[in-house]
Amino acid sequence: MVSLLLCTGIATADEERSGPEVTAALKTWMNEWKHDVPGTGRTISDNVIVFIGPAIEVEFQNRLVVEASYLMSLSGYKFTGAGVTSEYDRSDLALAVGKWLNHYVGFFVGYRNSSFKEKERGAKEFSYGLTYSLRGTAPLMGTSSLYGNLTYLSTRFKAEDQAREEAPGWITEIGGRTVFTKQVAMKLGYKWETTEGDTTKVRDSFRGTVLELTYAF
Repeated sequence: MVSLLLCTGIATADEERSGPEVTAALKTWMNEWKHDVPGTGRTISDNVIVFIGPAIEVEFQNRLVVEASYLMSLSGYKFTGAGVTSEYDRSDLALAVGKWLNHYVGFFVGYRNSSFKEKERGAKEFSYGLTYSLRGTAPLMGTSSLYGNLTYLSTRFKAEDQAREEAPGWITEIGGRTVFTKQVAMKLGYKWETTEGDTTKVRDSFRGTVLELTYAF
């Protein structure tokens, strides 16, 4: 797959750059958590949490891209039931390599590990595995553009002292991007994330607004 990404592409004026372009970003995602258990019903987090962290992207002359990000929740997701409140922290590590085939379409392959920790008992749960993402962008007006990302999650779910199960899912993100200067830009959009266990059929959904501030070196 990596060899295909390295060899595929269309020559553009961007390939004439003297070196790679490095972009640093601060990402935020304000979202709520919906947890559906068959036979039990749906629970929704009492609060909307702020997910925040750094990201870095390196784009080479042939439009090959390598990127990494690490996001964590500033406060925990809270669920209240039968007078008892549970709170969960979350952190995400994401790595990817991809190729912009032209100015408008790119394909990326990566790895993601989402970690959930129940504060009171310290119990941990993980969703981890490969990701496959199709990304697109289109000019809007002036220095603004539209973007969209569709990602398939080939992930597994694992809880402490429990058997693992396949828990694939999807991430969809759409929004707009504005360039303020040659170095500074901003993205504003909306993101949906859903996974479902293939054995338990437990379904987890997250959705909310994303904001990203970037600086290109």
